[in-house]
Amino acid sequence: MNEYDKEFEKAGLINLQQLDSSIIADLKYATTDNFVGKKLYPQKFGIYLEPTLAYAVANASRLLRQMLPHTRIVVFDAARPLSVQQKMFEIVKGTEQEKYVANPYGSLHGGYHNYGMAVDMSIEGEDGTCSTWVRVLIILHRKLTPAMSSPWYETE
Repeated sequence: MNEYDKEFEKAGLINLQQLDSSIIADLKYATTDNFVGKKLYPQKFGIYLEPTLAYAVANASRLLRQMLPHTRIVVFDAARPLSVQQKMFEIVKGTEQEKYVANPYGSLHGGYHNYGMAVDMSIEGEDGTCSTWVRVLIILHRKLTPAMSSPWYETE
């Protein structure tokens, strides 16, 4: 267990792969295959999520495999350390991409990923390709902002 895993567990997040080991981790910011084109995670760590979201994704994975046995959920991003959020923001600051990255220095100290309340994922088919990218956000704490009062889902 590395420092990120310990930090996430201390915050009460759950490692999704401990709930469902069939879920694939393909954390894009651990590679250069992401929208900033840079490796941002200095080390590998687990797929951590807020418990309600973790159980929902694990249940969705089980249901998916019941309906389509040769498919699996692939996770591209989940809980993200604030230090990584800061690096990401500095890379895009002042560019067109800045609007897509939560400001780690603002009043919310980052975005949903920094609290384990968002997961970017897809469904891998039998042929090993992913069909669509899905971003799932679950809004659990009204204290963050009144606009964050109910779950919503966005597909790209």
